[in-house]
Amino acid sequence: MIVATYTEYDKERSEPYSGEHHTKTLRTIILAWSTHTRRLFPELRKACLNHPDTAFLNDKEQSCEHRNNYGIGQGSGLTDVDYLYHGWCVEKHVFWNESNKAKYVPLGEMGMLTSIT
Repeated sequence: MIVATYTEYDKERSEPYSGEHHTKTLRTIILAWSTHTRRLFPELRKACLNHPDTAFLNDKEQSCEHRNNYGIGQGSGLTDVDYLYHGWCVEKHVFWNESNKAKYVPLGEMGMLTSIT
């Protein structure tokens, strides 16, 4: 499943003097379903076209690819150019538990859902 989230800095919960910085997710959009487990950036870009608020991420000039798949990394994702933990982020969620996938689907808006291969 390919999901877009929009986050912003949470001033109320953050304490910058002690080094605690928090974010809050304002929007979650389910963009598309995928038929494989590979994490491909062209697939993420194509899924961005399924919602008008994320369509700009299809343009390579306005988006940035993040590859953080090492030990404690945050995974691969597609973000807007100025993204630094705040803004739009598109990621692929893979369900490893085949028996109950429905409980892992995040709550949010539905884009024009398509199946991307």
